[in-house]
Amino acid sequence: MRKYQRRLKTEAGRVRNGWLIELEDGLAVQVTDVKHLGNRVSFMTGGTPWSLEHDDIVYRVIDMELVEGVGK
Repeated sequence: MRKYQRRLKTEAGRVRNGWLIELEDGLAVQVTDVKHLGNRVSFMTGGTPWSLEHDDIVYRVIDMELVEGVGK
């Protein structure tokens, strides 16, 4: 079984508070404190700040039950 069966590719500039997204290391994390500043978006994940360009691609995990180890 693939680790992520349902995910939506989207631009970082569309990220909103509460979204569950997949970061570079393959972990699905919930984003908070989202701020759109010019052509960048910044947000927090588990106490770690992230900053991305608006057109960077992120994967929004849309069904956490399909992610291994989450919700169990």
